[in-house]
Amino acid sequence: MLVENGGHLQFTDNWARNVLNEVQRSEKKMVKRMATTSKIPVAPGLLKEEQLTFQRKILALIKWHDIPKELVLNFDQTPLSYITVGNSTLDFEGAKSVPVKGKGKGKQITGTFTVSADGRFLPMQLIYAGKTDRCHPKGIEFPHGFHITHSPNHWSNEELAIEHISKIVIPYVEKMKEDLGLPNDQKSLLIFDVFKGQTTERYTDFLRENHLVNVLVPPNLTHKFQPLDINVNGVAKGFLKDKFQKWYTDQIQKQVDDGKGVYEVDIDTRLSRMKPIHAQWLISLYDKLRNSEQLIVNGFKAASILEALDPQKDFGDEDPFKHLL
Repeated sequence: MLVENGGHLQFTDNWARNVLNEVQRSEKKMVKRMATTSKIPVAPGLLKEEQLTFQRKILALIKWHDIPKELVLNFDQTPLSYITVGNSTLDFEGAKSVPVKGKGKGKQITGTFTVSADGRFLPMQLIYAGKTDRCHPKGIEFPHGFHITHSPNHWSNEELAIEHISKIVIPYVEKMKEDLGLPNDQKSLLIFDVFKGQTTERYTDFLRENHLVNVLVPPNLTHKFQPLDINVNGVAKGFLKDKFQKWYTDQIQKQVDDGKGVYEVDIDTRLSRMKPIHAQWLISLYDKLRNSEQLIVNGFKAASILEALDPQKDFGDEDPFKHLL
């Protein structure tokens, strides 16, 4: 029905202004609203039941294998955008959940963060979009232990999930066992999401072969029981957003200082330029999180995991629904 397709509809700038003006004159005003993601509400009794089940699984493995905090790890994949955009729009007063069209669809990579229950932040796995190493940022020397890789869509998969274990988790646990004077067959505990690439038979066998046991975060409850999701991921994205906004502002200021008019300013955000800049921000983020032990520990505490690491703890047979009887 659009004019460019032979139809009669044409949406011009004037049309858009008229719509907004009419809306502002209407009784139901439009106000700024933040974009939201949906989280399935959970009844208090069910949430408590999930928490107790989660804690009991962790406690059982801690007791059975005598696992120290240093060998309790949590990891999570999170998207890391090259260009951070605003997450607000206009909608009517009273709107509870407002989608922003195109939000989150910018160019990005996937970062796999790994933390220990005693507050350590391990080197990152960074997954770029591409089919060869040519998609990696040029001229960047990443910190020791980083795993820089790629997939066609920058998403993780079974192969990359196994590489994360072999290149980041195993070197760490082997060094910690040596430092703590523990035997080679000492078990380590991994806590992670229900993700297809991390639940295959091949992946599970690989963990078992390397003396790694695991507990899965309850589905749809990562915001309650995933330490990284609770604390670290948000800090990381806020850090990168600040870096981008400072860089973008500096680029505008430089062009204005060089004599360009405001409407002549043009910022080059091509991937070939942004990749190495973004990589330097990630290195700075790594330095920040390596020195944020309490932030990481607080994530484990908020996820109800810290108390489950106490071998003396007994969760008993508490009934989360007893208040309903």
